Amino acid sequence: MAEIFVSTVNPEDFQSFELPEDDRLEGDLKGKVHWLRQTDSPGAALLVGIFAGEPSAFRYRYEMNETIHILEGEVEIEIDGEAVTLGPGSVASFPKGAESVWRIKAPLRELFVLSG
Repeated sequence: MAEIFVSTVNPEDFQSFELPEDDRLEGDLKGKVHWLRQTDSPGAALLVGIFAGEPSAFRYRYEMNETIHILEGEVEIEIDGEAVTLGPGSVASFPKGAESVWRIKAPLRELFVLSG
């Protein structure tokens, strides 16, 4: 039988998201993650969740392929000198191994899917 993953997004269910001190560029990230799915089998990892973060800037390396859908807020993401600004409704996908700089401009909520 197929497995169905269901979750209610309750602020109390979010876990703290920490970055190494060296990756913080401006402000205090104060990020949180709510996990919907965490499946890690050999060669087929799939992680799905919601990230919430306050205005800040930080370096972020994509450890897996990552697709995001912005639910609210605004973020500018720069990779290799090229920046994109994403807001509610924006969807973007980034390759494993990419080095980025995130600048959260307004309180952010995004659905993310990590695969690899």
